[in-house]
Amino acid sequence: PPIIYQQRARRVSCSEQMMGKEQYSRSFADRFLQYFKNQFQRKCTTTYECQYPLEQLDLTEPDMNIACVERSEDWKGQWFGRDAVGLGDTEVFAEFLTMMGGSVVYRNGTLRSTDDWIDVYTNEVTVMTMFFSPEKRAVLQCKVTFGVDGSMIDGEHTIGTYMEPPPARRDRVRALCVAICILTSLGIAQQLRRAWRRVYLKHEAVSVTGLFGEVGVRAAFLIYSLFFLYEMANATDFYDETVGPMLEIEWTDSTQTYESKVTRLFQRVDEINAFINQQTMQRTAGFAVMLAGYARLLFYLGVHPRIAILVNTLIKATDDLLHFFFSTAVVLLVLGFLGMWLFGQDPGMAIFKDRGTAMSTMGLMALGEFGDLDDASALFSVWVVIFAFICIFCLLNFLLAIIIDSYMVVKRAVEECVVEDNFPMDMCAVLTSGLRQLYYRWPRKAEVIVCLRNLDQAEKSKSSFHEEDDETTPIFQVDLERMEDSNGRPLFTVATAKTWYDFYKRYDCLHPDFVANTEDEQGKNILKYVQEGTRRSLQPTADGCESITSKTSKTSKADPAQNAPKRRHLDALQAALEMRHDAHENSVLDKLRDMERQSSELLQSSRSRVDLVTSKCDDLAQTANQRFASIEQQLLAISRALQIAPAPPKALPPLASNATEIPMQMPEFSEKSDRSPASTSDVGSDGADVVLDS
Repeated sequence: PPIIYQQRARRVSCSEQMMGKEQYSRSFADRFLQYFKNQFQRKCTTTYECQYPLEQLDLTEPDMNIACVERSEDWKGQWFGRDAVGLGDTEVFAEFLTMMGGSVVYRNGTLRSTDDWIDVYTNEVTVMTMFFSPEKRAVLQCKVTFGVDGSMIDGEHTIGTYMEPPPARRDRVRALCVAICILTSLGIAQQLRRAWRRVYLKHEAVSVTGLFGEVGVRAAFLIYSLFFLYEMANATDFYDETVGPMLEIEWTDSTQTYESKVTRLFQRVDEINAFINQQTMQRTAGFAVMLAGYARLLFYLGVHPRIAILVNTLIKATDDLLHFFFSTAVVLLVLGFLGMWLFGQDPGMAIFKDRGTAMSTMGLMALGEFGDLDDASALFSVWVVIFAFICIFCLLNFLLAIIIDSYMVVKRAVEECVVEDNFPMDMCAVLTSGLRQLYYRWPRKAEVIVCLRNLDQAEKSKSSFHEEDDETTPIFQVDLERMEDSNGRPLFTVATAKTWYDFYKRYDCLHPDFVANTEDEQGKNILKYVQEGTRRSLQPTADGCESITSKTSKTSKADPAQNAPKRRHLDALQAALEMRHDAHENSVLDKLRDMERQSSELLQSSRSRVDLVTSKCDDLAQTANQRFASIEQQLLAISRALQIAPAPPKALPPLASNATEIPMQMPEFSEKSDRSPASTSDVGSDGADVVLDS
């Protein structure tokens, strides 16, 4: 049956409750206590004679008729004729919920009103009911709790469920856990072996964060699966051992006390609560493990540029998002404090009663749930408008702008990437590359990459145009047949080199991006130069091929069957010559392109330097002309005072626009040129000798 139970607070004397409080609280309460004492003495001693059941009310002060409530402590006495029973760590007074349907109840020879069952000493009231399904072996527990929080009453509800899985499902889950344990163990061993080989054999650096992330996620799956297997191995028949005895309680048996029946019931309820809490914690741990695996799956999407847009966008926006969330947290904390301070004391505004509730309310408002605002006050309406403007119209749009800006940067990078194809084609190439390697007897990719890197380093050291701090590598010709591994063995044969080259030449990213236009003069010269260089480099080989061809043709007339191997060798030699011809032509074009680029850079640098020198010379000439004009004016003033006619100074010749050097000799000016003629001239007695400092 449904049960209703309550927790009651202990009654203490008001003087005892005020011990340890702040001084201002004690002085304020002492005035009320003295007032009540005076009232009790005046009414119950002077005028009337009052008799109170002090023992029943547990009043420790006989000169008062009031007591205080200490809600931090539970009372363990008797209420409504029932003793307190244990439920978990608390003492409660339990009744059947049907008792609240009537107006009175008869207990221990006393008629009591059901309305008095809840009074000022009640801390918390809980209504609990449980449902069972023997066929599905399931149990459902529902609880509704009302508690006193200061001057307000809060309510919450909880629902706990458990359904015992059938044996067939448990066998499948057990097999799945065993498979997960095997796979995760192999994955951990593979990751550790790969890290050991890179550190101790190849002497390469290993990302510690990445290694701990991979091993940590796999270890979490392994530990959770092992714990699940342990729980299944030690599991008992929960429904029969826990729920069954609960259903066997004889509520109509008058030989057993009510308290003993409720105690048996609450013992089973405690077991059910503990088991449901354990299952909830286990599901929470499983959720955390699955969330870690989901995060790893998202990072695995970064293996291909086109499906890595989500991950790369979040990584690109990480810095901006951190600063945005910091600003948002400051704004929300201030608004939440204002809301709690303004509306938290209003019983009708329980959504702002404390900081946590206020933050939760603002989170719902950010999602559009403002509730009923018809009866809201003007001050609350102003707060809502401020919140909507800052959080919805500003902060949410800022967040969208950050995400969209990062997405555009990542999208542009994907469009500029030249080494990727669409995801299905690349996946097919990855899946079939191993089969092609086995079928065509290609070398391993790691060996080819190491050899190409060594060739890059060697070419960098040979190149005369390569800067020391330049990370690029000049384009050069590579003979596949001469590539060797670390032991000096060739990586390719003639047949494998041709198939390997034919496979990789279909990718556009491996094609040269320089195309010469043979219509203009520059393209014709480049083509002519390439053709002449190729003809000169291949002329000895061509002559040898012609002689071999003539000899072979002569011998083939005599015995065609005998010369068939020679004919095949000649065909292979011609194919190799064609490949070398194409490679040499590409190499010459690359060198010409590098020379043209370097020449254009030098020409551009020279032009910029000439323009800079010309500009500086023009400024210098203009400054000199201005100084000469000033000197001329000063000389004219001095000559008027001395009646001397000086010759005008010669102006500088104008600077030509195409001049690179100007023969110029600038006069030196002293700091005394700004003084007046009276202070800068010394006139003799005959008025003929004049010495000018300027």
